[in-house]
Amino acid sequence: MEPGSKLSFIPKKSSREGFKTIYKEAGLGLLVKVSIFLFVVSVAGYGAAFLYQKSISREINDLTTSLDRAKSAFDPSLISQMENLMGSISFAKELLNNHIYPSGIFDALQTITHEKVRFTNFSFRDTQSATPSVAGEGRDLTIFLNGSAESYRVLAEQSKIFEESDLVKTFSFSGFQLQEGEIVFSLNLSLDPNILLRN
Repeated sequence: MEPGSKLSFIPKKSSREGFKTIYKEAGLGLLVKVSIFLFVVSVAGYGAAFLYQKSISREINDLTTSLDRAKSAFDPSLISQMENLMGSISFAKELLNNHIYPSGIFDALQTITHEKVRFTNFSFRDTQSATPSVAGEGRDLTIFLNGSAESYRVLAEQSKIFEESDLVKTFSFSGFQLQEGEIVFSLNLSLDPNILLRN
């Protein structure tokens, strides 16, 4: 030690200053920083959502105005006339789809009749159920014929033709008689009703 200096056990600096140099102040805590960040993000998200909502509302108003202008451009009486016309067209289509063409019976008979068989009398009955779901469905087409064949063998061949045909649903021969060398008969023939409809 130097002569003349006094030894003192009392520190010349205050104790607070010593702690300041040793321990730094911590400042804001991590929890506070995270809270502030989340608050800022929430405010920014709310602002973005608010602006988006205003943009969508403006677009809806513009489209509504445009739609109102387009509606006013059409004449209500013209629209009413078009609706009536569409109803008439639908009705006409339904009539055409359900219209029968009896000539289809003769076309079918021509394809399923044996060449040595001839028919002398013809009548038909076409019945349809009250609520068919498909055109031709629920319809029964029965044909009543009188005819003659050269022989019983020809009649058997005619029967085989009916059995193999997709056009014939059922058939039955009756009233067999031999007249002038030919077999005379009566025939009830149930045909596919779709032959009455045009495709």
